Amino acid sequence: MGQYLLGENTLIHLCYSDTSSRAWLENVSTVELNTSVIAIAAARETIGALAKGPKEESRQLLNLQQMVARLKAGGMTILPFDQQFAEEWVSWRWESLKVVRGSVNEDAPQDTRMIIATAAARGFCLVEPYEDYHRALQGHGLMVHSL
Repeated sequence: MGQYLLGENTLIHLCYSDTSSRAWLENVSTVELNTSVIAIAAARETIGALAKGPKEESRQLLNLQQMVARLKAGGMTILPFDQQFAEEWVSWRWESLKVVRGSVNEDAPQDTRMIIATAAARGFCLVEPYEDYHRALQGHGLMVHSL
């Protein structure tokens, strides 16, 4: 049985039908799933930043809350960001990890690195929609499932 860590964008994509995240989830037991308080907080922040208004933001945040509750009820674990993960994060803090936003190549934000550190510290497979930094993670021996 594999153990998976759901990243921020995976959580967001699970709120919508017909996404690669939803298709992947159909073939995985929820007891194999983990996410982190960092991924949930980052997903909430992203939803707030991208919402076209307060009504849409409220609706999307409720969708996220309900989806996380369903997965948790099915056996998913929500991990705190503890000392073990913080110590692992130190090694990822300045690693060259790039994301593309629009047409701009940027350094991966620290919340993303904290999620990566959580996966690395526990030996979980990080599950996310494809990001440019996935190759770098795999080069460091991290398991990544790019959706």
